[in-house]
Amino acid sequence: MATTSTEPPNPQPWPSRKTRLASRTAASRWLVVIIRTARRIGSRGWAWALGLLLGGSLGNLTDRMVREPGPGRGHVVDFIDYFGLFIGNVADIAIVGAAVLIGLLALRGIGVDGKHPHHGRHEAAE
Repeated sequence: MATTSTEPPNPQPWPSRKTRLASRTAASRWLVVIIRTARRIGSRGWAWALGLLLGGSLGNLTDRMVREPGPGRGHVVDFIDYFGLFIGNVADIAIVGAAVLIGLLALRGIGVDGKHPHHGRHEAAE
C-alpha cells in the first residue's frame, strides 16, 4: 500500500524569485552603505567593525551567488557547531562580531569619525 501526502503541492519553491531578488537588492544596498561609510572612519574600532561586517556579508553573498543549485539560489555552507545551540560559518562569526563591536562603540559614544559627541555641553555665546 503506497502512502500519499495529504499536503497540497507547493506551486512555488521557497524562497520565491521575488524574495530572492529583494534579498540580493537589500544586501547589495547595505554593502554600498558600508563602503560609503568606510570613507569617514576615524577610529580603529569602527574600521574593525565595518571590515568584519563587510567581509561576512561578502562571504555569505558570494556563497549565494556561486554555490549550487545556481546563481542567486546557492546554499551558504554552515559547518561550525556551537555546542548544539546553532550551526554557523566564518562569515556568520564575522557578522556577529561586528554587531557586538558596533554595540560597544555605540555604548561608549564613539562615532564613525572617532570622536565623542559632547552631549549636554554648550559653550556660552560671547
